[in-house]
Amino acid sequence: MRTLLLLIAPLALAACGDSTPSDATATTAADSVATTNATVEPVPTATVTTTATPGATSTPMSETSTPIPANAPPSACGADKAAKFVGKTATPDVRAQVIEAVGHNRIRWIGPDTVVTMDFSEGRLNADLNASNRITGFRCG
Repeated sequence: MRTLLLLIAPLALAACGDSTPSDATATTAADSVATTNATVEPVPTATVTTTATPGATSTPMSETSTPIPANAPPSACGADKAAKFVGKTATPDVRAQVIEAVGHNRIRWIGPDTVVTMDFSEGRLNADLNASNRITGFRCG
C-alpha cells in the first residue's frame, strides 16, 4: 500500500505543476475569440427618482438607458418634437418623419435586444422600440 502511495504522489503533484501549453497546443487570442460562445446577461430594470429638482419625475430605466445630466435642456436632442410619434410602428416612412420633425439624423433606434454604448451625447436622440417595432419613447443620450 505504501509503495502504491509513493507511486501516485508524484503524479498528483505533477498535475498541480505549470500548465503552460506546448508549442503544438498553443492557441492565439484570435483562436479563443473565434471559438467562444459567450452570452450576455440582461441588466435588471431599475427606477430612478430625483427629488428637490423642479419637474423631476420617476423615470423607468431600461437596459439601454443612460443617465441624463441635470443641466441638459429637455429639447437638446428633439425628444419633445418626436413625442407625437410614440405608439407608432417605426416603419421607414415614420423614421423619415421623425428625422424631419427633430431636424437631424443623430437618432439611435433601440430595440429590446439592441446593444448600445453607454456614452452620453446630449444632441443624440434615442428612440426606444418594443419587440413589435413600436416606438415606446424618446430620450436624449
